[in-house]
Amino acid sequence: MHQRLSDIVTLPRVAALCVLLFVCFLIVLTKFSTPLELDFLAGPADSTFYQDALRFQEILERDGVKLNILETQGSVDNVQQLLEAEKPTAAFVDAVGAIKLEQEAQPQGFSDDPDDTDSALDRVTSLGAIYLQPMWIFRLVDSDVGGVEEMDGTRLGVGPKGSTSRLLADLFLRNVVGDVQIELVEIGGADETIEVDEAIDALRNALVQAVIVVGQPYNPLVDRLLREPGFEAAPIRRAEAYSLHFHYLVPIRLPEGGYDLGDNVPRSDVNTLAASTELLVTDMFPPPLADLLLQATSEVHGEASLFTERNAFPNPEMVAIRLDPSAARYYEKGPPFLRKYLPFQLATWIDRFIMVVVAFGSAAIAAFSILPRLVTIHLDRQLQAAYRRMEEIEKRLEADGDRSEMLAELDDIEASTAEIRILLRSTISSWLEMRQFLHDLRERVASTS
Repeated sequence: MHQRLSDIVTLPRVAALCVLLFVCFLIVLTKFSTPLELDFLAGPADSTFYQDALRFQEILERDGVKLNILETQGSVDNVQQLLEAEKPTAAFVDAVGAIKLEQEAQPQGFSDDPDDTDSALDRVTSLGAIYLQPMWIFRLVDSDVGGVEEMDGTRLGVGPKGSTSRLLADLFLRNVVGDVQIELVEIGGADETIEVDEAIDALRNALVQAVIVVGQPYNPLVDRLLREPGFEAAPIRRAEAYSLHFHYLVPIRLPEGGYDLGDNVPRSDVNTLAASTELLVTDMFPPPLADLLLQATSEVHGEASLFTERNAFPNPEMVAIRLDPSAARYYEKGPPFLRKYLPFQLATWIDRFIMVVVAFGSAAIAAFSILPRLVTIHLDRQLQAAYRRMEEIEKRLEADGDRSEMLAELDDIEASTAEIRILLRSTISSWLEMRQFLHDLRERVASTS
């Protein structure tokens, strides 16, 4: 004998099927919620940015995440491409604060729309500072050119527009040195691609009186200028004062021989400034990928350096724009708990699954807390209607009205309230109380007839 459909489709089976489908939906939803690929904007192929990106790529591959390294022209180009990105994208950017000031000084900024006056950098976030890029002002030893404040009437060699050295030079000219007249002279490409001999010849032939270079001492250009006979790095006298006004600039000191003890490089103490290099990401960057990048940053840049202690980076304090919410959570609580014990993809999936379940659970709790109220509204209205009719009968009873009409109306109330459907057990007491009042009222009416 064939089973009837009603015997097969039972409430417990339907409920179990709904739960199973819901779990499958959550699995699919969380499985595809975090992409396993992102673009990374580096600098020129021979730059420090690009070399660091290669190290990041190797680290992320261990966790099954593909990092596509894109060659760019440098920090300003990175910001421009970051704003145009349509997928999760990260970028190294030097001197973000200087870029921000440059963009604010020209309201149209990176946008081609003249009506777009919002700050372009509001559309990206920072995962934190990842290391320091020292700024050097090189001059001839016998030059009378002092620090930034004593350069009135001089020609200052910098990289082209968009290079970090040009950005920092503009920063000082616009916000620090006041009426000092300085002519900026482009002497090559971005800092890391300036030909060493070109910079040296420009100084020796008095084409410029000083050159601004940005980079670590081991940068080929910085290394050569620090070692070159007849050249020296000019001190920045008010470095600490500048850092108070520009919190993304940090005063640093390289003592005599601090870079190379054997050759005594530098030949005297150098007090200067360093701009923080930040790791910027597109807005709404996936939190698991942000955590992974920050862990990679700790591995690549967490060691001690000439100017920083161990574990000084990544750093949430030396940022010039809004810190990404995922990064803020990372700095406060550290890596996700599951990442300490499970592979990235599994830990990410479990973490996202739990978050989705909690979100749906919270919504379900809210819905179930409202549902009983919605169910009882109709019952309350029916009970109140019955009470109002009985209240009228009470008044007519006191006025010695027609008992037969009152009993007939009570019969009608009893019949109508008997058909009320009780959907929740918690409401049955209200219904019984009304029925008891109806019974008592009937007895009083009948006893006086």
